[in-house]
Amino acid sequence: MIISYIEPGGAAWQSNMVNEGDILVSLKMGALIVTPDVTNFNDIQDKLDKTSEKKISITLKKQNGQQKTVRLIKQKIASTENSVKGYVLKQGNQKIGYISLPSFYTDMREHNLPGCANDVAKEIVKLQNDSIKGLIIDLRNNGGGSMQEAMNLAGIFVDEGPLFILKEKNKKPYLVKDINRGSLFKKPLVVMINETSASASELFSNIIKDYNIGLVVGQTSYGKGTAQNVIPLDTNVLRSKSASESNTDFIKITNSKFYRLNCSTHQGNGVVPDIELPGSPGYSIYKENKEKFFLASDSIVKKVVYSPQPKADVSGIATKSNARIKASEDFKRYFQSSDSVAHLLNSTQKIALKYPDYKTHKSQTNILFSSFENASKSKKVLVDCVNNTFDKKLDQVNEVAKEFNERILESIKKDIFIAETFSIINDFIQQQNK
Repeated sequence: MIISYIEPGGAAWQSNMVNEGDILVSLKMGALIVTPDVTNFNDIQDKLDKTSEKKISITLKKQNGQQKTVRLIKQKIASTENSVKGYVLKQGNQKIGYISLPSFYTDMREHNLPGCANDVAKEIVKLQNDSIKGLIIDLRNNGGGSMQEAMNLAGIFVDEGPLFILKEKNKKPYLVKDINRGSLFKKPLVVMINETSASASELFSNIIKDYNIGLVVGQTSYGKGTAQNVIPLDTNVLRSKSASESNTDFIKITNSKFYRLNCSTHQGNGVVPDIELPGSPGYSIYKENKEKFFLASDSIVKKVVYSPQPKADVSGIATKSNARIKASEDFKRYFQSSDSVAHLLNSTQKIALKYPDYKTHKSQTNILFSSFENASKSKKVLVDCVNNTFDKKLDQVNEVAKEFNERILESIKKDIFIAETFSIINDFIQQQNK
């Protein structure tokens, strides 16, 4: 059973540890343990709806084979609640905004309703009231979503002009432009990506790179530079809205490719970060160019006129980042754990046919992956993290929400990659102030 959608604003969404494409291994609700091999989706949903347990543990298998147990707190989602949360990272007098965006969500049925870009804009306004000096947008594990929302989000930072080039079958390539003049945020910006950042995440990241608005930090992304439409197999349902809602059989068809303003594409190649951070083992086989029928990378010819900012020299910032990582005890622990997982994934797998032997092998593998998961978190607080002033009042009202919020803050404070990105953006700010 594969996670295909995460409800924006829900506990799984806010945890930033459950991602589309994860495989559900088991659910633990109190003493009850449910596994997909002995029940179906409807039964699992029914048990989740009816359980009186407030705390639920979900065990997932990530794309690189890692098993992760995520503990969630069951809570109602207010329809008016913003699905994105803005936090303030602090060190001394320096304040940096931090927003994690797990997907580019929108309401596919009601296109006039605001989506994630609107929610991010609200959080930026809150963060600016806290006098932040820069902003980090975390797109790690963001598999994409609405291209329109990616465009809208880019429009928050781009004053005006073309955003990217779109090429549909049997049509000439054309520019897709930001029609709204002006930008909401003009301070230093850093975008975090990793190996599973894909599609709309890559589109947004490349727009930031093309306009030299900020830095892209992390690992080379997934490499999906195509767009798809989802249509019903029975096309008669398109004539009736009620019939469309009851239809269950759909097909996804690739209908276009998108290109950067320099006429190149990240299709099959991924977005290469301005400053590279250590990667995770196992994701190299889960790339767009590893798909059986992936569309090969190409380029187009198109005249593009736009006004990028001067490109920053990041060589000095990258050198400082590499030195910090090399000297960090946390990253040394991460590398050791990463090497162990890589050795396991790259070695010939021998699966025991006798259950006791298989159980031992599985237990040892889970311990290895669990150790790797913990290696990305320091044992101590690396950077202070607090709610923005506006949200502080809201999180004190509900005890359940308060406990869940504390978990998120603790996770951010100890994340070695967020801490390093915090140092990178501070170096970036200092360089711009010279």
